Amino acid sequence: MHRDDYSYLFKTAETITPLLKGEIGSAKQADIHLQQANQDVMKQLYQYWKVEHPEAGSAYWLTQSWIMLLWQPIQLAFISVYTTQAVPKLRHIGQYYDNGLVAGYILPKEPMVTGELTQLVAYAGQELSILFNGSHQQFSAIVRFTSRLAEQLLADLILINLLKLQKHKPTIDIYQQAQRWFSAMNMPAQYLDSLYKQPNDKQWSVKRVSCCMYYRRSDGDFCLACPNK
Repeated sequence: MHRDDYSYLFKTAETITPLLKGEIGSAKQADIHLQQANQDVMKQLYQYWKVEHPEAGSAYWLTQSWIMLLWQPIQLAFISVYTTQAVPKLRHIGQYYDNGLVAGYILPKEPMVTGELTQLVAYAGQELSILFNGSHQQFSAIVRFTSRLAEQLLADLILINLLKLQKHKPTIDIYQQAQRWFSAMNMPAQYLDSLYKQPNDKQWSVKRVSCCMYYRRSDGDFCLACPNK
């Protein structure tokens, strides 16, 4: 099986979670993609969390909606770089939406980028930057959402995915990889300060840059890496 085989990417992604169900086609078949105005769907997403957890407040509805828009492209970027070693054109991803959940995606059948690890991170970071800048521009048009908060939540998702990576690839230098991702996405190096090691611990831990606000739900609690603890 070739590394640039889309079926390989899709099968690998689904082994991580069945929610990452992919297919080949036009992004226009999906509910959310950069080739269209997505404000109506984004409003539905935000409104779902507002109705579902009114007690949590606007900070939670905002962060939950934004994380929903981000999680699939980031997961796919990490799978593409570190597992399949072939990165699709993520800026052209189409994502499906239903009842507060963004899950399932569609990608155009275009040649994937292959190469050395540094090249793959640089390309994936560039693709994610284009995707997230466009998504933020549309999302902030319907609800007040600063670019700083959007970036902080993005930084946390990158760091959290890197922590997951070190469990499966313990020989990879996680701090160095974080440097490369933040550089590729033109994000401040100060986010690296969130990575730390406990005394006598060989693995990295993270203290989140931002807060997901999960603790504000009636059934919620503080995350282990919560900056508000």
